[in-house]
Amino acid sequence: MHFDSFFLYNTTIKYLPENVFINITFKSLMFQDNFQLTTIDKNAFSYFKNYVEVFETLNTNLSDSDTIFSIIQQFQYLRRLSMHNDRLKFIPNYAFNHTYLTHIWFGLEYSNKSQPIEKIGDYAFYNLPKLQFLRIFSPNLTKINKYSLAQRNRFILNNGISNMLEIYLGGEMLNSTSFELTSLSRFRNRFVFIRFYHTNITYFDENIFQPFLESNPSSLIDINPTNILFKCHCRSAWIQYDYFKNIDQIDNRVYGYRCWEYDFTKNCTIK
Repeated sequence: MHFDSFFLYNTTIKYLPENVFINITFKSLMFQDNFQLTTIDKNAFSYFKNYVEVFETLNTNLSDSDTIFSIIQQFQYLRRLSMHNDRLKFIPNYAFNHTYLTHIWFGLEYSNKSQPIEKIGDYAFYNLPKLQFLRIFSPNLTKINKYSLAQRNRFILNNGISNMLEIYLGGEMLNSTSFELTSLSRFRNRFVFIRFYHTNITYFDENIFQPFLESNPSSLIDINPTNILFKCHCRSAWIQYDYFKNIDQIDNRVYGYRCWEYDFTKNCTIK
């Protein structure tokens, strides 16, 4: 028997056992407001793992990242993953290996939804050839490591349509020194649009962000107004000198940059 969705809402269930469903298959698994749900057996959904295309959680007590991601890896036809307000503290190395997965949410930019992730493992999203949207919002994330966001495949224009990857990053522990060297230069020439929300970034390090912009002539950055500490820091002067085209900021590739007309020569030593 097949159903489109299984929706577990507002229960006091603490544990889902092995093979919790037999002779029933689901396309979508959704768990919302199950605040006591702490454990899911790694084989809970093994019977219908090849049917699952959507996996969503919101407001659970799930914290065992190793088990949760081992479950997710079983869903070979997964297309969308959304996990908010759980207790996951890390994304493992090589967390995903999904041919069809296009959208991943760990939190949202304009909401109270986040995930307390402290670390993103190496090559976490490496084997996702169709990834289009990646959102990570965590109050505890402090570092983007060298290989955390690395992509495996090179992308080329297909019938004039670029395969853009949008990445949304947010969290007050992210700052200007959070990005390791080459951490944003491993997208294999793909067109990438990175947006920042609610961070403590004060400037964009030229050694990190300039190679990112040069890796693809269409790649973009957006520094949202919620990044209230971002100022006309001398270490961001390179953006004005290298990427200013005209006063219409949409042509300048760094959206939200507040310093297109700022006179850096007053206070900065320009190389």
